[in-house]
Amino acid sequence: MRAAILATVAAAVMILGALAWPAPADAAAAPCMTRAEFNRIHKGQSLAKVRAIVGASGTVQTDSQSPGYRYLSKSYRVCGSRYGSAMVAWTNHDTAGNPTGRLGVYAKAWSA
Repeated sequence: MRAAILATVAAAVMILGALAWPAPADAAAAPCMTRAEFNRIHKGQSLAKVRAIVGASGTVQTDSQSPGYRYLSKSYRVCGSRYGSAMVAWTNHDTAGNPTGRLGVYAKAWSA
């Protein structure tokens, strides 16, 4: 049950993130993510690891918490793209819904 809910939430966030039409980025905007940085992000990586790869914190889109469960998603501006965005989602459960004890990358999406 928990795995189905988690999968549904992740799919919805990825679809909404890909469909979102962010405001045009200007030179003063926050740091951006390159495709090479995006490709270095893998399932299970921590928030700190992704921040070290990208060099930016990203913008929180979803931060859902309940006892023993957390789901967090952030969006990042795509370098060289006026409207592009990347999304990374973390959870403290694996794909089967079992607790992992720490927040790790669960899903990611790229839209340039």
